[in-house]
Amino acid sequence: MRADHLVKDLEQFWEDLTRHKELWENSFGDSHLDAAEFPIRNVEELRTQCRGLARSLGRLRPFLTKFRPSWIMEHPASRVTWDALEEAVSPDALPLRKGPSLEAVLPLINQVIGQVKAFGSDVEISVDPESPTSIAKRGGPERIIGLLLRFHLVAQQLRRRHDARATLDIKDEYDAQDLLHSLLRLFFDDIRAEECTPSYAGGSSRMDFLIKAEKTVVEVKMTRESLTERQVGTELIQDSARYSGHEDCRTLICFVYDPQGRIGNPEGLEKDLSRDEGNLKVRVLVVPRET
Repeated sequence: MRADHLVKDLEQFWEDLTRHKELWENSFGDSHLDAAEFPIRNVEELRTQCRGLARSLGRLRPFLTKFRPSWIMEHPASRVTWDALEEAVSPDALPLRKGPSLEAVLPLINQVIGQVKAFGSDVEISVDPESPTSIAKRGGPERIIGLLLRFHLVAQQLRRRHDARATLDIKDEYDAQDLLHSLLRLFFDDIRAEECTPSYAGGSSRMDFLIKAEKTVVEVKMTRESLTERQVGTELIQDSARYSGHEDCRTLICFVYDPQGRIGNPEGLEKDLSRDEGNLKVRVLVVPRET
């Protein structure tokens, strides 16, 4: 969709949602903060509005998710989570969810509109190519890259457990490897962890993951205070040289998980170190990315 057309549709959605919020807030009795109470006035009009908003959301959600991947809200006390966009347009949402959702999503939609406007009016905006449906349809290496681009969303969601139950919090490289191994299992049966690499510079090491059927290796790095951007680059260069002699590696994916934003120029790192060299394709990916 052209950027100017998308802006027009998003602005219309924002205006319709604003009108719905105003009508919804004026449709209660005196104690509308009671979680068990629903609107007592304008019920049919509210439902009609919700039907139109739900249709608009169905069409626009891929674009909203492209610019803001997560629309999840969490109750501070119970830690129960919900999708703010879905609750905002639902006629049956509990008031203690719908009210905060409407308050939250309206300014966020405005932010997305601003981001789209920055592209210029005639630029074509495609839907999120890393949606779960599209990832499942891809070939091996591209499927892995699609998973990696959504890795941070999964890591964040794992923290939002019911009743503050124990979870996997990604604190170091081993945690990141454990989570990635689980995600790879969604699509690949033969995943070989800790396979030996050929000798390089007088020594050998072990690769993180080898998907032999795809001739693809995934190396995982997680940034930390003691691992500088320069050191990351040096390690990735060494990995590339080491895997060039591995008969089962035709694609090397170097996954750099950077949840604290320690990499100052992630795009530069990706461009500088991603390359095709002989029979080996090297792809460097820094996640999460700023949208």
